[in-house]
Amino acid sequence: MYWPITLLLGLIIIFVIGYLLFLKFRLKSDAFLFSVGLGTMFIVFLLFSINQYFRLPISPTNTWIAIISSLLFLLLVNYNLLIREVPRIKFKFKPKFSAFSILILAVFIIAFYKSVFFPITADDAVLMYAFISERSWDDGFPPSATSSYMEISYAYPNTNFVLFFYNYFFGLNFGFDDIFIRVLIPLFSLLNLLLFYRLSFALFKNKEIAQLTAVIFASSTIFASGIIQEYTTMYEVFFSFMAVYAFVLYNEDKDYRYLVLTGVFLASILMIKYTLIPFVLFFLVSMLVFNRSIKTIVKLAIVIIPVSLVFYLRNIISYKNPVYPFFFGGENFNAKLFEIQNTFANVPSYTVEQLFVALIPISLFIFIFFICFLLDYIKSEKKNSTYNILILTAVLYLLFWSWTSAFIKETQGMRHLIESFGIISLFSAAFLYKKIHDRSKIILYSLIPAISAFSIYWLYFVFVPDPYFEYSKNLLTLMFLQPVLLTCSLLLLRSKINSKKILALVIISLMIVPIGFAAFAKRTALWEYPSDEEVIERYYPDHFEVFQYINKNLPADAKILSLYNQRYYIKREILPADSPRVSFLYENTSIDSAINKLESMGVNYILVSEMEKNLPFWQISVVHRAHEERNLKLTVLYKNEEVTLYEIS
Repeated sequence: MYWPITLLLGLIIIFVIGYLLFLKFRLKSDAFLFSVGLGTMFIVFLLFSINQYFRLPISPTNTWIAIISSLLFLLLVNYNLLIREVPRIKFKFKPKFSAFSILILAVFIIAFYKSVFFPITADDAVLMYAFISERSWDDGFPPSATSSYMEISYAYPNTNFVLFFYNYFFGLNFGFDDIFIRVLIPLFSLLNLLLFYRLSFALFKNKEIAQLTAVIFASSTIFASGIIQEYTTMYEVFFSFMAVYAFVLYNEDKDYRYLVLTGVFLASILMIKYTLIPFVLFFLVSMLVFNRSIKTIVKLAIVIIPVSLVFYLRNIISYKNPVYPFFFGGENFNAKLFEIQNTFANVPSYTVEQLFVALIPISLFIFIFFICFLLDYIKSEKKNSTYNILILTAVLYLLFWSWTSAFIKETQGMRHLIESFGIISLFSAAFLYKKIHDRSKIILYSLIPAISAFSIYWLYFVFVPDPYFEYSKNLLTLMFLQPVLLTCSLLLLRSKINSKKILALVIISLMIVPIGFAAFAKRTALWEYPSDEEVIERYYPDHFEVFQYINKNLPADAKILSLYNQRYYIKREILPADSPRVSFLYENTSIDSAINKLESMGVNYILVSEMEKNLPFWQISVVHRAHEERNLKLTVLYKNEEVTLYEIS
């Protein structure tokens, strides 16, 4: 159990490096948040560069040499500033034992408990983050045997390098441990609540609105599941809103140093995920519409382009396409394989489920409050340029998400939506606070459509068969308490009871149900402590037995051809069925030639799920055609309702 010590040491070094970078800006505000953001991204950029440009393996030794060298260099460069500036910089976050802070602490005790003692379950983590981190520990480089659609080491560059950094930097020389992937999410979630508090206070100059903003954001289903699931959502949100926060501070006093920080964080999120590119573009477009200052956009571009080129230049060199594999193809790109995997990734029915999970239960209330705020704001004579920019960014991004869900069948709407939802939370909190103090009836009227929609949602999941949410149905009755408690709290707010005490009631009613009882990610309630095997079986009920069968019965050097997602729990090598290395399976080639090539690669097993059997990768493959024509015998080693494991005879 060395990990708590190494984690604490790593966090201190992240902060120190970020603080030394922040000193150069000579700013007096929010040293903590800016230092954490700058420190994390600096180390990620460093590891990315030495691994991808200098081809040095990511190992504990190389990582620590790079970190210590950078730390010494920054200390030397900043020596005079350290002597002069350190005593003058103030840290804004001083602990206060309020109902708000105690509740937040309780929530994160639950989150860390589930992260530390429960195994990884999120699909993306099992498919990518944990899998490639484990492989990279052995090889020193991201694994290359990935699909054509999602070259794992390239499509999510800094996502993965943050995880590599945690494993090698925090893990020291004690070996691979996915604990650092699991604790990453609640850590960044806590940072996000601090960030939203500070951002809201910078916008509205009101502590109660700032608290309410953090509460509203934390109460959403997106956040409630996001602090436990091992997705990248929470640190995407952190770096996105660090850029927004820096811009708000810039717009307040026109200090160019905040504009530079805005550019740095916008460049960082361009490197984190391709899906954040629209967010950056909409933000810049909104600035152009309302500020009408080309100079500001140019200044940002001067910062964004060189910083983001750390990643995109590598893609140009390696793949002849800065956003490989999208739009322009590139080296090792196969259009047919791309289409196959794209079909697999976008399952149309899943889009509807994502929509429900994203908007209901509590999130729908927040959207309604935001619409009410917009109606009030449009009618007001006095407009704020910062408000205008953020509102337009949120609306454009929400429209973009709706369009991709409806027409492109993009299934990850919930995770794309959260940047827009974060901005919406800011203005919903301001609207709610104002109407509470005005004792306006509009809040009560706005509850009617929200409660109606939630009731339909609840009835749908109770009476409509849906295996994906089968376990969660037992928790929906408890979730129904959320709008009921919210309604009661808002009714009490119209009385003459002290507003701070009532605010505590609102906080409890908003947060306790989704965090405490509806932890979708682990399929567990607050009071449970099942074993790792039981959690994995509960999360993957149709797949757990095949994990056990493969790990116990197949040879250690077995290689399996599959498009299967849960590869982290299969302790045998999986060759993705849409990898360019097996493109011959989808060409007009003879079965003998195809089998010889598979055997030369060491592949003698095929793992197929029932869903995959209806997808092009299996239907058009030469193996399936030969099996159907009885020219190839595939021996069934294991089969259940969802998964079949074949041996090539």
